[in-house]
Amino acid sequence: MQAEGALSFAASGGDRPPNPAEEAFASYLDLAERGERVDFDSFCRAHPALVAELRRLHGHWVQVQSVVERLAVSRGDAGSRAVPSGGAAEREGPWPGAALLERLGRRKRGESADPRYRSQGEISRGGMGAILRVWDEDLRRSLAMKVVLPQGVEPGSTDRRSIGRFLEEAQITGQLDHPGIVPVHELGLDERGRLFFTMRLVQGDHLGEIFRKTGLLAREQ
Repeated sequence: MQAEGALSFAASGGDRPPNPAEEAFASYLDLAERGERVDFDSFCRAHPALVAELRRLHGHWVQVQSVVERLAVSRGDAGSRAVPSGGAAEREGPWPGAALLERLGRRKRGESADPRYRSQGEISRGGMGAILRVWDEDLRRSLAMKVVLPQGVEPGSTDRRSIGRFLEEAQITGQLDHPGIVPVHELGLDERGRLFFTMRLVQGDHLGEIFRKTGLLAREQ
């Protein structure tokens, strides 16, 4: 399949004479298709007059393979493909982004039960919500997440007024752009059905801790 694609690419110029570099690169892909392990750098050294053109063709081929792999992931039929060795840039098995794209595709289709955010503990809480430290599995970063707390008599219930105030807080904060305001990243529902919004995680002390360290509370009293 890969060799056929390369040959059709080599012949894309109509009736023009065959390009030696394209013919050589097609033979390289043909060897890989037959399961032979060929190092691309070694292959280039065997064709010193064609090195620059071979590397250009190899770069185009890698880009095409990346697109093909992404399309395969979106259809749910991704897997390991026979990829010719690229010398120093050699990679074996699925390319590094395959797992993430597959997870994003499952989540979009409603097939994934894996949450994007994993809780790493509670930072603080108030009357309406709690602030959690979470790990973003997709972007590989730590964030702060505010979740709405139950307000009703029934376990897990939240009155409409509290929900409205929570949504308003997320929307207003998300519209503000100021160095002193923590930006809002996402608004959604977690796996337990709770409203949440995520923010940049800001490291620092609580205001009460700052007052205690500076002795301000003692002076005020």
